[in-house]
Amino acid sequence: MRRVIAFVLVALPLTATGLAHGKSPTADQILRKAEAVRNPEIDFAVDFTIHGVSRGEKPIERDATYSMIASGKDRTVILMRTPESLYGALVMMVDRRYWMLLPKASKPWELSGAQMQNGDVATGDLARANLMRGYTATLSGDETIDDAACWRLELHAVDDAARYARIVYWVSKSGFLPRRLDHYGRAGKLLKTVRYGDYRQGALGLRSMQLTIESLDEWKEGSTLTFSNLRKIDTRRASLTPDGMLALRDAAVSARETYGATDVALERILGLSASRKMR
Repeated sequence: MRRVIAFVLVALPLTATGLAHGKSPTADQILRKAEAVRNPEIDFAVDFTIHGVSRGEKPIERDATYSMIASGKDRTVILMRTPESLYGALVMMVDRRYWMLLPKASKPWELSGAQMQNGDVATGDLARANLMRGYTATLSGDETIDDAACWRLELHAVDDAARYARIVYWVSKSGFLPRRLDHYGRAGKLLKTVRYGDYRQGALGLRSMQLTIESLDEWKEGSTLTFSNLRKIDTRRASLTPDGMLALRDAAVSARETYGATDVALERILGLSASRKMR
């Protein structure tokens, strides 16, 4: 199942203000501004597709579609839309804890640390990790990444709660845009590489609309996430907690049955979920 549920988080807007004119930014300032793009403190929704390719002896390709609600930096809900057999499955991320609810399950269950390290479950952790917490940042130089002049940050975990011991983070000097993150394990081995690209100006500002992940661990899989319909969303009507997952899942299933489609808007599903909670 962890190979099927995919998460992601979309790159988000940026404001490149607040630095004194002519003064070079510190590592902490670069990290803070880059994270305001990658994982901001706002509520939004986005739809996305994922195309995955395994790197085994017989490469296997897979495709799936999802919708995501993000509330601030540390609360995320992912709704699976296709494949049809898994429509309505949910994954919830709150701080550093994860829960999963399958289409016909009676209750969600919390994922272990090992389950969050591998396969597609790790994708959500990569995209929504709050790097302002649990890491110290130092500036280790300048490099060109994807034809963009970048700062090179070194992030080191401050405790064992961090998923990765070390992260190398390249941030574009033009706009503080995240470009690439390399994630290293405790033994010093490169495990995953994440690239942010296809930046576009939209209703919510400048956003990365494509995320490419290469897993160099036992899974050896490449995944490309393509985002669409990025917008603000009012999450106050829904209970974005593990206890609220059943109502949200049942609302999604009910919406599909009522409207005969798997692409019913999240806003409508949230409304149905709130109605169910009031009964």
